[in-house]
Amino acid sequence: MKSKLLPLAALLALPFGALAQTNVTVYGFIDAGVAMERGAAAGSVTKQATSISGPSRLGFKGVEDLGGGTKAIFNIETGFNVDTGATATPNLFGRTTFVGLTGGFGTVTLGNQFTSLYTALLLVGDPMRNGYAGQAGNLMNAAAVAGPRAVGGLGIFRANTLKYKTPNFNGFDADVAYSFGEVAGDNSKSRSYGLSAGYANGPLVVQASYLNTNNALGTDSSRNSLLAANYNFGVAKAHFAYGVNKGFASVDNTDLLVGVSVPFGASRVIASYIHKNDKAATANDANQIGLTYAYQLSKRTELYASAARISQNAANTSANFLSITNGAPGVPGGGDRSFNVGVSHFF
Repeated sequence: MKSKLLPLAALLALPFGALAQTNVTVYGFIDAGVAMERGAAAGSVTKQATSISGPSRLGFKGVEDLGGGTKAIFNIETGFNVDTGATATPNLFGRTTFVGLTGGFGTVTLGNQFTSLYTALLLVGDPMRNGYAGQAGNLMNAAAVAGPRAVGGLGIFRANTLKYKTPNFNGFDADVAYSFGEVAGDNSKSRSYGLSAGYANGPLVVQASYLNTNNALGTDSSRNSLLAANYNFGVAKAHFAYGVNKGFASVDNTDLLVGVSVPFGASRVIASYIHKNDKAATANDANQIGLTYAYQLSKRTELYASAARISQNAANTSANFLSITNGAPGVPGGGDRSFNVGVSHFF
């Protein structure tokens, strides 16, 4: 009897991961270039920059088939700066990091995740995908990563987030997210929640999103709404986004984006115009024009050149000055004019 039990005992002693196969993929994006920024209070600067066309990052994602159509999923991602080798976030895995389940019921994930507000702008509304010199985050609250315009002061990610996404029903889907504030004695402090609904069928994609975020004291909240859409005409894709931003004391503005992406051969020309209507006391109305040319050396490697200019009411010495700081849109201190060239590679 003992001899028959030994194989079973040995099997139970193995780590659980040895009992089932998880398919793990290593992926990443590396971007670097030369950026020339003009119009800052400190003067002009020419520098080697990273994350111009998009954030440089390294990630690991995996899926395990649990049977019955249900799968376990995870994602671990870190950001880094190519020019210095430093991590781009205070936390090592400060980008998309979650674990969850997916199946016929939809998808449930827990961790540090994009807000649906940002995803709508990134994947639907902005032809620059919040990259290059004309990235939407230079002006639009939904894509700001730092400064007074960053929604909730937490940028485009939300930590401690529980998110549910529905299955796709004939082109329609929706998601809801709740981010725990984790403040003892008052669950409303630093808490946020978001809702999103979308439709994609043929050439048309539309997504509407809402995000509500409480401040650390629980005394005020930001309320951000965004409608984003694009339509593929074949020869070109037209983009549109409109955002309404209120709360956190003085914030009261709207954002309008219109853009176009035109592919031809291995090349793409991308253009966008963004208008910010500032209704608060700061009254810093602003306009941005962005233009990008990208050439695909392969499916994974791209050369690009891009330029952008912001016109606005605020002086470059003001805290309300809207800047084009390559790799970190909206951070005070950059200029209002930028030109950059660079190379990026997916793996």
